[in-house]
Amino acid sequence: MRLVTIAVGRIEGLGAVIDGRVIDRQGAADTLAPPRAGHDTPALPSDMLTLLRLGAPGLATVRALLDMIGASDTTEPSVYDLSAVRLRAPPVFLQPGDEVAIEVTSLGRLSNKVIADTGGSA
Repeated sequence: MRLVTIAVGRIEGLGAVIDGRVIDRQGAADTLAPPRAGHDTPALPSDMLTLLRLGAPGLATVRALLDMIGASDTTEPSVYDLSAVRLRAPPVFLQPGDEVAIEVTSLGRLSNKVIADTGGSA
């Protein structure tokens, strides 16, 4: 399984590539468990950045959804051939001029400034 940001038509969202097919997270969630008024549903991240912010609990929620999809044949509207969707570039988190630092008590602090990619090889 590889988590990706997908674009299908004008809709963008979180998806997963499995066996050459792309599963749209939102479409699958709506098909398997349509929202019902007055009922709580598990928080499903709608985009990659939200998923990253949720950490392990968010990933566990998405994995559980994908497991349900694997056990169901009712999710066809949310499953696409890889050639039918556009994979979007991941969000850019660091920009030139940002500082990345790590500090360990009793060891010290290490920091580096982010510089622009010049296109050269490392």
